[in-house]
Amino acid sequence: YNDPWLDCPAVNSAPWTAYEQGLTGDEADALVKFTDLANRHPDDARITYCRGLLEYRRGELATAAGLFEQVLQADPVDAYAAYFLAQSLQQQGELDSALAWYERVIETDPYLRSAYYAAFLIHRRAGERLVDGSPHDELVPMMRMA
Repeated sequence: YNDPWLDCPAVNSAPWTAYEQGLTGDEADALVKFTDLANRHPDDARITYCRGLLEYRRGELATAAGLFEQVLQADPVDAYAAYFLAQSLQQQGELDSALAWYERVIETDPYLRSAYYAAFLIHRRAGERLVDGSPHDELVPMMRMA
């Protein structure tokens, strides 16, 4: 049985290092630990997701997006991987792709409210006016608050 989460010292150490180093802005050590775990357990989506979060935080958006895509290949309904993929795409200016991923997040996990707001911001940036009955009318309440 090859479960990376049974590799407790390494698994427990990597997220703690990510948290601890995140306080200082230096995630390099945590990324090294997660990369080592990924090399030992290449098919583990949880490790890939954590690496994606670290890369996202470091501003390596294209790398992060690729890692989140790998997670979604393993688990197509992972709303958080889809959300951070959308965030990565949006920050790279790929607004249409980001919007499609936000819509997927909304369908998968309607309680992940940040996806609604991010989608609303893309529509707003495009100068679109959302009204009741529009294709994205679930975003109308947020537009009224803005």
